Amino acid sequence: MTTDKERELQHIWLEIEGERWAMLERFLFSYVCFREDFVTRKGKPDWQEARNKAPRSIKAQGCPKDGLLIEPLIPLESVVGEIKRHYRDEALSYSRLERVLDSLLQYVAITKEEQQKIKILGLENSMPKEWYLGDKSQVTLRFDAAGIQLGSRINKRKIAR
Repeated sequence: MTTDKERELQHIWLEIEGERWAMLERFLFSYVCFREDFVTRKGKPDWQEARNKAPRSIKAQGCPKDGLLIEPLIPLESVVGEIKRHYRDEALSYSRLERVLDSLLQYVAITKEEQQKIKILGLENSMPKEWYLGDKSQVTLRFDAAGIQLGSRINKRKIAR
């Protein structure tokens, strides 16, 4: 039986095969929701469950849940860029796609003020340039640049190569 996570991965794979890069982002949040169990009682992806269950920044830990925002640790544009890189290098298999997604996709609950810091630095849709030029194992680089301290539940896993 196919799980919802596997079904979302299949959607992503089909978009990649069709080189419909602009469509990938719409499946990424759902993929994470199914992987992390951020779903409603009816099994649908849910932003509220993500806010309730996602790892939090240190500042967000004391905030009411309705005042928090969900932010990808690595911007979705950068995630799509990494997928494109693997695809263009002819190194993207179905299993590698899953490893790339599982190493790059993570959502974090942060405050509105913290999100504003990211925007001010121009990092709303990209990682700092060091991430693109060098060691991509620092998945928290964007948050570090904005002075956002992350809680211990953040998964700092290595980027799939």
